Amino acid sequence: CTTTSASAERVFPLPIPCRLVSRLRRSATNVRLSGPCAIHEVGCSVHKHRRSDGPDQATELRRYFTLDEANVQVGAVRRSFDVIMQLRTQAKRLHDRLDNAGYPADVDEDAQIRISSSDGTDMDDEPPPPSVLRCAGMLRAVYASLHEEIASIQETGGVIRDLEDGCVDWLAFHDGREIWLCWQYGEIEIGFWLDDQVSDGRRPLSELTDEG
Repeated sequence: CTTTSASAERVFPLPIPCRLVSRLRRSATNVRLSGPCAIHEVGCSVHKHRRSDGPDQATELRRYFTLDEANVQVGAVRRSFDVIMQLRTQAKRLHDRLDNAGYPADVDEDAQIRISSSDGTDMDDEPPPPSVLRCAGMLRAVYASLHEEIASIQETGGVIRDLEDGCVDWLAFHDGREIWLCWQYGEIEIGFWLDDQVSDGRRPLSELTDEG
């Protein structure tokens, strides 16, 4: 890894957008990424159908999924979350190793892993031991792999609602309004839906059938 020195920290650049990694920092076993905007923070756009909300709002491209189209994506998303869960465990272990060595690591707003000396040692005068630098490099690789899996999920058109619990939604259109088709890690297929305008959480798809 390429490193740059600071008086009390060592920096490892990360190829991950800063808004995403700022939410992943430190609590690798308690990572949450919420809201439909989360997908856009990593730079993915999958909107295809043109929709206008009125003369004063910009027309945007959106894609609406049928239930069958969304369910086709579930297998790939499940495999990505299999990897993500392992990566989060690895990240936690590496953070713990660096903490125990006296060189805690954090991910800053510039999307870089920074290790610092817990006793304030000037790293220009006393660089971290090779084992610490190797551990920091491994942590960087874990976050980079995590980013790749998140990008793979985004390519399906899904919006990550919660990274910790593995919740992904696909935008759909039903009965004249937008809804979200909801899937959570561990589920075989999509069985729930969500209306952003209503705050009562996921609801079974059978309700949509009943409405029809």
